[in-house]
Amino acid sequence: MADFGTPEQMAASMQQQMQQMQELQQTIAAHQLAAQREPPVPIVNDPGA
Repeated sequence: MADFGTPEQMAASMQQQMQQMQELQQTIAAHQLAAQREPPVPIVNDPGA
């Protein structure tokens, strides 16, 4: 078993990992919202082509 140090250190590192995961999820959610707000430009068959 690895030595994680004191329970306080272990809790702090776990909290840090949780925070990083939350930030990542927020970033992903923001990207998804942006993708929904800006729909891709539909490919229009140009009759003049």
